[in-house]
Amino acid sequence: MSLLALDFDGVICDSAAETAASAWRCARQLWPADFPEPEAPAKAISAFCTVRPFLETGYQSILMLKMLQEKLPQEAFQKDLEHHLARLMQETALGPAELKRLFGDCRDQWIQQDLTGWLNTHRFYPGVIAALQQALSRKEVVILTTKQERFVLQLLSGQGVDCPAAQVWGLERQPKKELALLQFLNQGAQEIIFVEDRLQTLELVASIPALDRVRLCYAPWGYGTPAELTRARQSDRVRLLTLPEFVSLLNQ
Repeated sequence: MSLLALDFDGVICDSAAETAASAWRCARQLWPADFPEPEAPAKAISAFCTVRPFLETGYQSILMLKMLQEKLPQEAFQKDLEHHLARLMQETALGPAELKRLFGDCRDQWIQQDLTGWLNTHRFYPGVIAALQQALSRKEVVILTTKQERFVLQLLSGQGVDCPAAQVWGLERQPKKELALLQFLNQGAQEIIFVEDRLQTLELVASIPALDRVRLCYAPWGYGTPAELTRARQSDRVRLLTLPEFVSLLNQ
């Protein structure tokens, strides 16, 4: 069995603007004086997009918006993100579990109030939706994401894509992608093609001997940095895909 494992944000969907907008709604609850507007201003969304490459899991965007509000330089996101995330979690007395719940609740509320507006905040990369629908009908496909599964399913449904819930592995099931890949191999997958825009994730998978059979593909149209693109080009283990090549892979 050959399996196609796809990241969602940064590979299939550009959700940076929605992530910032949802995080803003959460940040208003934690720091109302610092986030007075009911919806994220365009300037705040633009600023968040510049630091989006350093985000690993959605809830961190709440804290990253606060870091931006504190006018911290990009270096703080690149080199000291863990320190600042821990500092702000201590300040709010909220841990990852509580912040994940808050982030999901804010999204749910937005969806209930304005589903069309929420859907329209996302952008899908050119050609990917039609090709993904074809792949789902002809191949073994799974979506590996740190996003909560119900949001992925709603977004795909909004684009007319029929994706079985069992094929979305999100935050609820297994946020560690390397462990999910190991599970797929143990369940009989002979080959896995893993497409991901976060180079650190690909490098982690590459460091695990048990995952040597996983073919690693880097998606530079996502949220990577120029330095990561250079690193990907120099890797013997990682294949650099273009967006047209990815669409072709889905259509094969």
